[in-house]
This record gives sequence, C-alpha cells and structure tokens, in this order.
Amino acid sequence: MREGRTVGSIYGPFVSGDSIDCFDDLIVAGSNRNKEVVQMFSLSKRALINNIDWESSSRKDVEAGYVYATRFSKPDPHFIIAGGGGKNEIKVFENNVDGSASMRIITHVSEIESPVLSLDTSKTGDNFAFGCQNG
Repeated sequence: MREGRTVGSIYGPFVSGDSIDCFDDLIVAGSNRNKEVVQMFSLSKRALINNIDWESSSRKDVEAGYVYATRFSKPDPHFIIAGGGGKNEIKVFENNVDGSASMRIITHVSEIESPVLSLDTSKTGDNFAFGCQNG
C-alpha cells in the first residue's frame, strides 16, 4: 500500500476460502489440491520454507487434502490447524516456528459430514472451532 505497487510475490499455493494465515515472518497456506497441501513461506524472503505432509508417505491418498481453512494457533503459533473437503477432516500439526524441521501430525478429526470451510483458535490456544459446508 505504501509503495503503490507490488513489491513482491509468492507463488505456489492454490488458496481457496479461508486457507491462509500469517505470524511474524511466517505465512501458512492450505491448497485446494491433493499434493503440497499445506505449505509454509517466509514473508521477508518470499520463499517456500517447508511443505507440510498432509498424509504419511506410506499412505498417500488421492482423495486427501483439498484444504479450505488453515490457521496458526494463538497466542503463539506452536500448532498449525488445517481442514478441508477431500476427506472432510481437520489435522493439527506441531509447528517448530522456524520451519526448519518436519511437522508431525498431533491429532486429527475425521468423519465430518461435510467439508470444513473455516476454523479459528481461542485466544489462549486451548481450543479451536470450525465451520462446515452443511452449517
């Protein structure tokens, strides 16, 4: 806004809906596709830091992914929460904050009746809520 023109770009994610969030220099983006589903970028470097595996390498599923909602936990981004429509599920990933290590899945919510379109965390980071296509 200050420059009145574009000063940089980040290419890669296929962002749909509410699937992008930032904290300090980090951007996390969920993509509406079944590969490279959740990615972390550096805002200052305008570069990809980490691809976060949606599924374990031994269990790749073409129906998995298709993320519509992604958030860092609050007040500190120790977790990344993402949900989508591929298998109508939410996953919570451990975040090491600097993007240097692989993120592991802490927990997941599955068998949701319809795609997850939005989510957010409580101010204390103890809870999260999500909204689905079917209301």
